[in-house]
Amino acid sequence: MNLKQTKCSKGSFIHLENDKYIPESLVKYDGWENEIYDECKKFLKPDSNIIEVGAHIGTHCIPLSKLIPQGFIYAFEIQRFIHQLLCTNIILNNSGNVHTYQEAVSNYNGEVKVGLVDHNHHDNSGNVKFLDLILDQGYPLPVTTLDHKFKFLKKLDLIKVDVECYELQVLQGAYELIKKHKPIIVTEYHTIKTKHTNGNKTDIINLFPNYNWREVIGEYELNDKLVKNFNMIGEPK
Repeated sequence: MNLKQTKCSKGSFIHLENDKYIPESLVKYDGWENEIYDECKKFLKPDSNIIEVGAHIGTHCIPLSKLIPQGFIYAFEIQRFIHQLLCTNIILNNSGNVHTYQEAVSNYNGEVKVGLVDHNHHDNSGNVKFLDLILDQGYPLPVTTLDHKFKFLKKLDLIKVDVECYELQVLQGAYELIKKHKPIIVTEYHTIKTKHTNGNKTDIINLFPNYNWREVIGEYELNDKLVKNFNMIGEPK
């Protein structure tokens, strides 16, 4: 497993050298999912608080942290080694207002046992799914709801969720938090049947009828093919 460091205008990131999309995007497009970064920054103030579920190596939370010097980002990443890279990149970029958790976020509180991802044979670490990691035996991983975890928050301006087909469960577990603070919601969505979802876009929209939703779709030429990223943004009515 080889690591590489890539610098762009949004920061300096240590990453897996063989990852399929993100390293190339940092070089070719000066970031990853730039359309999401550009949308998020419209809603932020210097003292904003953000929750990011599925932070990966920090390609969003690190540049966003620079926009909120009096605020905090609470970043979750379930993969043990990717979480370690996230923490390394936070230190490398002096992003001291990012707090990280190696915990799963869901609509229940508890614990599961998960296996380690073999990054020598997995070439897209951003596409690892929580439900695929659960085993009868493995290392313990806490599972939490955002409602339970963040009762202490006095304000919350933005929630960003990118968890590979598990977005609905994360947002169900944040229902009371969202009801209280009315943050902007940025979430990946799915419209087709997969192993872990029948498509969750409609269910997410129906969960928050007091929000207006719009799609944000990015297109990139990576790994010699067209890559599309499907997200949507919810704003309280």
